[in-house]
Amino acid sequence: MLERAHSLKALSFEGHCALAQLYDVEKRKQDAVKLLENYLVELKKTGRKEMAVFVAKSVAQLIVAKPLSSMAPGEMGKINAVNGARALKALNTALEILPGDIELRHACGCVYLLMRQIPEAREIADGIIADGGKRAYFGHTLYLSIYKLNGDTARAIESAMSVIEADPTLVPFYIEVVNLLSDKPDHAIEILKHGLKYNTDHPMLLAKLVEILLAKGDFESAGKYAERLPKDSMGWFYRGLVALAKGDLEAADKALNDAIALAPNDEVRAQISTEWGRIRERIMEQAQQAEGYPDAKAYESMKIKKKEENIDLAMQHPTPEGLEFMKTALKDDDALIRTRAVQGLVSYNASDVEPLVKAALKDPKDNVRAIAARVLEKLELPERLELLVGMLEDSSSYVRQASIETLRNLTGRYFHYDFKADAAGRAKAVERWKKYIAETGK
Repeated sequence: MLERAHSLKALSFEGHCALAQLYDVEKRKQDAVKLLENYLVELKKTGRKEMAVFVAKSVAQLIVAKPLSSMAPGEMGKINAVNGARALKALNTALEILPGDIELRHACGCVYLLMRQIPEAREIADGIIADGGKRAYFGHTLYLSIYKLNGDTARAIESAMSVIEADPTLVPFYIEVVNLLSDKPDHAIEILKHGLKYNTDHPMLLAKLVEILLAKGDFESAGKYAERLPKDSMGWFYRGLVALAKGDLEAADKALNDAIALAPNDEVRAQISTEWGRIRERIMEQAQQAEGYPDAKAYESMKIKKKEENIDLAMQHPTPEGLEFMKTALKDDDALIRTRAVQGLVSYNASDVEPLVKAALKDPKDNVRAIAARVLEKLELPERLELLVGMLEDSSSYVRQASIETLRNLTGRYFHYDFKADAAGRAKAVERWKKYIAETGK
């Protein structure tokens, strides 16, 4: 793949970007920065404006090691003068090609904030706002960061609200205001409802509203707004939170399984599991102290929590005893426990867990099967590609999605397979996959 990127480099914009990305993945950040800096000089000579903007921002983001967006107070002063100057040089080169570009000027302002050079950032913000137009919010974003840095909550809220008044469709500013109103939940709820009038059923607004309503103890209202979320990973996560707050553990765990199955990657799945465990523990502690809470449910939750802790231990210490516990957990009546156990198999030798993964691929719950398909990416089983191709014909779209994404990650191919299509619509792609496995012997 690296050789292919090198061959593309001499020919295309895509080649340079691909090679820079590979360098970054291989922890060769300086090589990636140098490559794109040199390419930016070429783009300046040819006047290729849009490409220059993208490359300049990529250079700056590689140098500062974060996206160039609104800065949190804790991020101020995170880069030194040398790196800041290098990032600004790339951005200013692009500004010579595309003078006055607001996104580039905003990126410069973000770099100044990272260098803790507030007067320079303020000057850029004033210039963007003075230019007027709908994109003036880029200047207000910089001011919002400056006010937060100075601890001036009132002016930060005022700045964000001025943007909302000018353009009520800019959802991130509602979230900024609500975060600044953490001690005034009723006011925050009104702000979010106002946002929903102009941004019907926007997931970010709905999710934030659910969080605040749950914190207030208004479970019924939280549930109504949670039902308006899409049926995706985030939507099921918040529906699960509502069910958990109401004490409906069965519905909560089912929602969590759906959230994990629909998560886009392993990192997000791990974040969901960790956050869920933290929230569940807190809610159960509160619930057990509440008058009239069913003791049986509290006791059952404690048992589940103990099993989860044992799975975590078995992952951290992959001993023969730990493997025996995993075998037992994979037969548990609770699908959540089985899901966690499947995820834990990556800590063990592939040959030792091969029969367990194969069994999980036949689990009656589609969420368990989906996680098992994703786990195959990290377990080098001799037949893993064949197993995954077989799962392309699973009855659940969750499982089919997990299987094709894992196959694509392992082989770089997908043969136009559509996991949402019916059996007839998937048939040709499945046959291509079978032929590929047979011909390559992989």
